[in-house]
Amino acid sequence: MVAASDTIALGVIAEALRQQVRIPQELSVVGFDGIRQAEESVPALTTVAQPLRDIGRAALRIILRQVQGEVPDSRRVELATKLVVRESTAAPHGE
Repeated sequence: MVAASDTIALGVIAEALRQQVRIPQELSVVGFDGIRQAEESVPALTTVAQPLRDIGRAALRIILRQVQGEVPDSRRVELATKLVVRESTAAPHGE
């Protein structure tokens, strides 16, 4: 299962473990954000890490340009993400 954030994914893992669902043998869990707690959880959470500092910098640049009266070139900013595979996911079937 893929959660909208690492925080939600960590909650899913906690509840799955309370329900005695084995992670990742019975349920693979992936989060999205790349927060520090993902690495520290047990099992460590697989996550799609976002470049949070770069997101902040890009947002600040856009805000400063708007304050100066400039119109943004685009309403979309695309930054690279990275899949960080850890213990909360099993290998695909057949591998």
